[in-house]
Amino acid sequence: MGKGTKPGKLRKNGFQHKRKKCDDTIAEDDTEVPKKNSKEEKTRVSSAEHHVKKKSKEKERTSKEKRKSSGEVTEKEKEPEALKIARAAKTTVDWEKNMAKNRSKDQKMYDKTRVQLKCQTPDDSDYINASSVKFEGSETEFIMTQYPMWDTVRDFWRMVSQRKALRVVTIFECESTQLKSFFPLYSDHYMNLNGWLINTQRIEVDERDKSWVNTYTIEIVADGCSEANYCRLFNCTTWPWKKTPSEEKKLLALVRAPWKDVHPATQPNDPVIVMCDLGLDRSATVVLTAILIELVLAGKPPDCDALFKRMRDQRAGCFTMSMFYTYAIRAALSYLKIKFRQMADIPDDVKTMVNDALLKVPFVNTKTKV
Repeated sequence: MGKGTKPGKLRKNGFQHKRKKCDDTIAEDDTEVPKKNSKEEKTRVSSAEHHVKKKSKEKERTSKEKRKSSGEVTEKEKEPEALKIARAAKTTVDWEKNMAKNRSKDQKMYDKTRVQLKCQTPDDSDYINASSVKFEGSETEFIMTQYPMWDTVRDFWRMVSQRKALRVVTIFECESTQLKSFFPLYSDHYMNLNGWLINTQRIEVDERDKSWVNTYTIEIVADGCSEANYCRLFNCTTWPWKKTPSEEKKLLALVRAPWKDVHPATQPNDPVIVMCDLGLDRSATVVLTAILIELVLAGKPPDCDALFKRMRDQRAGCFTMSMFYTYAIRAALSYLKIKFRQMADIPDDVKTMVNDALLKVPFVNTKTKV
C-alpha cells in the first residue's frame, strides 16, 4: 500500500468490485462482508439449499443402486454354467417339506439325487430319505438310506420293489438301538403293511462269524400284485454307532456279500441298497470300500479324494467322521493284497504298490473298534 494512500480510495478504485467476484472464499482482510438483513431472503435461500442437497442425495443413491444392480447382473452373466448347475443340484426343498420322515433334522438331502417313488394310490408319497450314488467308470448304483422309521417301512419296500433292488445291506446295533425291525426276523413269518406282504423265506448264518452278519431271503408281494419279488438282505446287527470293526475282514465280508451267490434275475445295473441309522457313516464306509475294489480290479486307478467328493455331492453329509473314510481305504487295500496273491497275472510292481500304500494308511485307534 502506497504512502499516504487511504483505504477509502482503494474501495473507490475498484478493490471492492474485485472482492465481490470471490465472495465464496475466506476473506483475507479485516473488511466484513455485507450481511443480508431480510428474513424472507434467508428463508428462501435456506429452503433452496435444502432442496438442492436432498436432490443431490437422491441422485447419488439412485446412481449407487444402478451401479450395484448393474454389477450384480454382470457377475451373474460371468458365472460359469457349471457353477449354476452345481448350485441348483444342492437344493433341499423336498427334505425340508418332509421333515417328519427324516431321522435327522440336521443332515439334509439333495433334491437332485434323492430316490423318487412312484405313487400308485392317492395316499402314496414320492418321498423317502434315500439318495442314489453313482460313480464314473462303474455300472453299480448304490442307494444310501436311513434305517426305516415305522411310518416309512412301507415306503422302503416300495423302493425295493420299484427299483428292483434285490440286494440290501443293513447295519445297526440291535442291543443298544431301539429300532423296530422292518422285516420278519424268523423264517415263514409275515408282515402286512397296508396291503404289502413281506415274508422271510430263509435265513443263512455265516458260520465263520455267527454274530456278525446273517442273510435273509425276503419275498415281497406288492399291493394289488400277484407276482412276488425276492431280495437278499445282509443283516449286520453288531456294528455299533461311531465305531469301526475290529478287523478289516469283517467289513470285507459285509462288502462282498452282495456279489456272492447273486440271484439269476439280478442285472449289473440293479442298485444295491446300503443302510445304517442315518445312512451316512457306516453306509458310506461300505460303499467306498466296494467301489475302490471294483475300480482297481477293473484296471481303473481310483482317486480317493475325488470319490469322497463325489459321494458327498450325492449323499449330503456322509462321512461325518474321518476315521470311516480312512478305514474304508485300508479295508480295500487289505482285500486287494489278498486277491493279488491269488492272481498270477498281476505284475510284481503292482503288488509292491499296494503293499506300500497299505503301510501309509494309518491304523484306526483301537478305542473306536468293535
